[in-house]
Amino acid sequence: QNKLISLNDTMVNFMKDLINRHPDFLFSKMQKSYLNIEIPEYKLPDGSPDIEAQSYYFKNHYWDNVDLADHRFIFIPSFEPKLKEYFTKFLYNQETDTINKYIDMVLAKSSSDTLMYHYLVEWLSHEFETSKVIGHDAVFVHIAKTNQLAGKCYWLDEDVVAKYRKYVKRREPLLIGKVAPELVIPDTTLPKDVTKWRSSYKIDKPYTMLWFYDPTCHHCQHDAKVLVRVYDSLENINHRKFEVYAVGEGDTTVWKKYVKDSHFPWINVGGNQGNLDYLTYFDITSNPIMFILNSKHEIILNKNIDITQISTFLDEYEKLEAEKAQRSAEATPAIKP
Repeated sequence: QNKLISLNDTMVNFMKDLINRHPDFLFSKMQKSYLNIEIPEYKLPDGSPDIEAQSYYFKNHYWDNVDLADHRFIFIPSFEPKLKEYFTKFLYNQETDTINKYIDMVLAKSSSDTLMYHYLVEWLSHEFETSKVIGHDAVFVHIAKTNQLAGKCYWLDEDVVAKYRKYVKRREPLLIGKVAPELVIPDTTLPKDVTKWRSSYKIDKPYTMLWFYDPTCHHCQHDAKVLVRVYDSLENINHRKFEVYAVGEGDTTVWKKYVKDSHFPWINVGGNQGNLDYLTYFDITSNPIMFILNSKHEIILNKNIDITQISTFLDEYEKLEAEKAQRSAEATPAIKP
């Protein structure tokens, strides 16, 4: 064992010496990229490890041994796995603003090498545009606004840039944390001589689920039945934290009959009328589509999830919000290495 340790130390010292003597050799840079980041042993006042400070240091110094201004790294097999580890493991479930911060940091390190910058912008754009994680659409919007739409991507023609611009304009108002506009749509399930306009803001529950559907859509019909079961079961145990504001599309006569026959227990509106063009605003290009808003009318969910998981999602959301509030209340000047 001692011989193995001695041999390893000899090898490491040899490589460090080679790196120092020939810092611009690709082989030297490649070997340096394999070295682990040495993280200081930050301690809390009670002597226990300061995990937060260590994590902060690691995220900020992860690329210290990789020359991101040298596009030759693109052709080294270990480079993409390193990218994936950083963005899809260490940062994947971080807050959007945190991910954006480190994306900007990495792109800034590569900006002097146009080929490396090109590669990273395309890789990051694809990674977050296709991500299934809630909130990652905001990361893609940030990348597009600060790169593709900022005139930095010389390789894109105007048609492609226009597509990015259209996507950002359409999607940005629907990102997590944005305030959804009030919807005022008639409840046409009432008698013909009665017209009652229902507001999506006047809800007596902490959360509002905006649910856009088409009564002729088989997927919508299936989800509606599941939603009724979830809605009623939560009501029966006094744990229903949300109200459904269901917006029906298509032929009004068909929709009215469907709602009447289905005996939906929630707010039912439709009739292709409203105080705004909600189909365009909420980017309704297929059905069904769901959004969940909190009591401040802020969007906390902007993509479909399994309807049976709505209650779990809300419980987790409340848990995370409570943790954020606690961290904010207990915040003290921290080491920022």
